[in-house]
Order: sequence, then structure tokens, then C-alpha cells
Amino acid sequence: MIRETIPFRTVLLATMVLLLVELAAGVMVTVFGLAALPVTGMARLLEGGAILAIAVRGRGPGCLGLQRDALLTGMGRGLLWSFGFGLVAALGLAVLTAAGWQPLRMIRVPLPESGGRLALFFIVAGLIGPLVEEIFFRGVIYTFLRRWGMAIALIGSTALFVLPHLPQVRLPLTQLAGGLLFGLAYEKEKNLLVPMVIHVLGNFAIFLLPLLT
Repeated sequence: MIRETIPFRTVLLATMVLLLVELAAGVMVTVFGLAALPVTGMARLLEGGAILAIAVRGRGPGCLGLQRDALLTGMGRGLLWSFGFGLVAALGLAVLTAAGWQPLRMIRVPLPESGGRLALFFIVAGLIGPLVEEIFFRGVIYTFLRRWGMAIALIGSTALFVLPHLPQVRLPLTQLAGGLLFGLAYEKEKNLLVPMVIHVLGNFAIFLLPLLT
């Protein structure tokens, strides 16, 4: 085992909290007509706090590799992983573009036009969302599945990570590649901050593409 095992009851409780908060957020948007972006942001914050509390209860943050003395190390390693993956991604985009493909169209994300909504979008989708997703998919799901080996944990957590994105994209290549990368980084570094940093910087890079091209 690479770290303390997450029991099934923790997975079940965390999943129930996630689904209930998502359901409540959906009702607030569709029934009461509240703005989707701020509701989503509040929902993600609630989910992240609740799931993190459930995961570390009785075990401490060390079960996710979040020891206080490893926080700076995790951020630094996350930056290194992000730099390396950025170089590989840039090379891949260059090769595909030279071959006549248009890979940027496949990963381009439509952004809000107003300045205030744009800033909120980057906070919610670029920062809060990735942090919460890493707590759940890597911190809880990957760690739970790791008892059956790295391959099962990597494939299972990536599949579950891709699943919620399917209604938004026809071919979730970035989510598939990201899920595998985040899982590998977590496996190697044993620190949840590493995939968190990679995920946040990756989202920001994707969201910035429409502004730079």
C-alpha cells in the first residue's frame, strides 16, 4: 500500500455528500433560477470541505499525503510535474498542428464575456473545481482502489473522473489524459498537493487559450 487505506464507508459517505450537494445545487439553479456559476462555486466549496473532513476523520491529513511539513514540497513537486507535462503537451500540439490537425479546437473552452463573470469562472472552474475533484477522485477514490493495485486504482479513478465530463464534451481526451497524469503523480509523490497543482495549472492553461489565440 502506498498510504493508509480509505475504507468503503468513507467512499460511500463522501459520494452521498457529493451527490446530495450536486442535486441541491441543480434545484437552486433550475427551480429557483439562481445564477449557475456562483451556486456551483458554493457547492464545490461545501463538497470539498465535507469530503476532506470525512476522509481524514480518525486518520489525519497524512492519509492523503497532506502533512503540514510536506505542503511546500508538494507544491514544488507539482510545479515540476506541470512544467514537464507542459513541455510534452506543447510538443504534441506542435506535431498535430504540423500534420494538419487543429488540436486547439478540441480543447478550447468557451468563456464568459463580462469581466466579473470571467474572473468568477477562473476562480470556480480553474481553482475550486480542480481542488475538490482531486480530494474526491484521487484522495478518496484512488486511495480506496489502491488496495487492489496501481493499475486498478489508476484506471478506476480515471474512469470515474471522466464520467461526469461526458455530457459536456463528446471526446474527453483532456480529461482522460489528465486523470491518468493526476493518478500517476499521486502514486509517485504520495502527496495530494502534487496533482492539485497540476490540475489547477492545467485548467488555467486550457482556459487561457481562447484569450491568447
